[in-house]
Amino acid sequence: MDDTEIQWCRKKTHDLTSSAQIRIMNGFAFLFMGNNGHARTLVTVIKVA
Repeated sequence: MDDTEIQWCRKKTHDLTSSAQIRIMNGFAFLFMGNNGHARTLVTVIKVA
């Protein structure tokens, strides 16, 4: 991720747990959540503005 994408993620997702992961691809942010450090479940997809 470039600096702009990292800043966008931090601004939008500052309250996430440590078992959450965000992946950005083709202008979309994919939010994965899980338990025990395993973020395997896709929760939502957000268009990066």
